[in-house]
Amino acid sequence: MLKGRFVSCLKARKMISKGCIYHLVRVRDMDFKTPTLESVPVVNEFLEVFPDDLPGVPLEREIDFGSSYISKIDLRSVYHQLRVKEDDILKMAFQTRYGHYEFLVMSFGLTNAPATFIDLMSRVFIQYLKMFVIVFIDDTFVYLRSGDKHTYHLRIVLQVLKDQQLFAKFGKCEFWLNFVSCLGHIVSGKGIEVDPKKMDAVKSWTRLISPSDTRSFLGLGNYYRRFMEGVSSIASLFTTLSQKKAKFLWSEVCEKRFQELKDTLASTPVLTLPERTDGFVVYCDASRIGLGCVLMQNRKVIFLCLKAT
Repeated sequence: MLKGRFVSCLKARKMISKGCIYHLVRVRDMDFKTPTLESVPVVNEFLEVFPDDLPGVPLEREIDFGSSYISKIDLRSVYHQLRVKEDDILKMAFQTRYGHYEFLVMSFGLTNAPATFIDLMSRVFIQYLKMFVIVFIDDTFVYLRSGDKHTYHLRIVLQVLKDQQLFAKFGKCEFWLNFVSCLGHIVSGKGIEVDPKKMDAVKSWTRLISPSDTRSFLGLGNYYRRFMEGVSSIASLFTTLSQKKAKFLWSEVCEKRFQELKDTLASTPVLTLPERTDGFVVYCDASRIGLGCVLMQNRKVIFLCLKAT
């Protein structure tokens, strides 16, 4: 290569083909400075970009979901069915090796995409919500305690989707189910329980080795806290281990509590769905390390509420 010159790829290829001796070098930028990380309060400046939290398990709010028959309709390429406003298309630009492009439909990965689509589906089925329809992003659930009108309701839902030009993927749709899996839960006419597949992952979890590992495990326990009794007292020991600045020391007591918490997670009960016609009973208890209460109906557990003090 000619000394002191930058040559194009085409010229370099010609010189190499003629037998020119070459070697690869990396050009260093001596003016390069290591970027500094700063905490920018972007949430305070762009509140509209960060909507309210998405609902957790939609079934938690729908007390009538305990039904004998459930159908699940899964939409195809869910976000791509929603067009972007013409004035906002320029904001969807991206670059590839083949040129610049713009999304004409909503793409996956956008901050507001899930909340926007849930809002759309809620407006589409507004007159049927809490009657026989639940929507959660790309899933539409049709339920009824009696199967007499289930076919009729399915026809209504499918006709609404057709009128709104929202298309489902037939291979992922399921009809006339006795139970359905949703966000780590199994929902049926009996009630709500933890998905056994999630519990298999809990049973195979080895001991915790770092604060981040501890936070992940506590996060899983917190997600299923309404199924577990006495979890606050068991998990209180791990709260200290989850802190970044705390020294991580794993003792025999930690191992014992860890196994107890795993067993509690793996043996969660089925939460019965409430009946509007019957009364409720609340049992409460408290100690220096936690508070707890159980909501029951007809001697069956409906909800567990626990909090560490």
